[in-house]
Amino acid sequence: MAHTTPAVARMVRNNRAERERDQAFSALIASPHAFDAIAAGNTTATNFQLPARARLAMAFDAALDPEDVTVTMAGADMKFSNPSLLADTIHRGSVGGEGATVSITRAVGCPAGAFTLYMIDAQGLHLIIGTATFSA
Repeated sequence: MAHTTPAVARMVRNNRAERERDQAFSALIASPHAFDAIAAGNTTATNFQLPARARLAMAFDAALDPEDVTVTMAGADMKFSNPSLLADTIHRGSVGGEGATVSITRAVGCPAGAFTLYMIDAQGLHLIIGTATFSA
């Protein structure tokens, strides 16, 4: 009979937990949350709860100045803002806890355009879980 070392057993448990976490996002990946249109200086009115703990990331179709966009994960007291970003560049943000309510805040000087929110899966892939339009 084969003997499993503690390190191998821990790796198997971690891999299983990561697959289960990724599976929890399957509905959001199949149909990403559509945040409401966001005017400059406002926060989304339509939010969603994270189905599992995950690291989030964001991208925007126009260049952003630092802190033009803030992703808040209420309930987990976590948030992150963008650094200076080129158009369509993905910025990896913070980890949000299961059940945290996700909202997006657009700063006053932030340009109009299309915002994309991602979760980063166990393989490091960026999977779209939310979208928003920043109105003019």
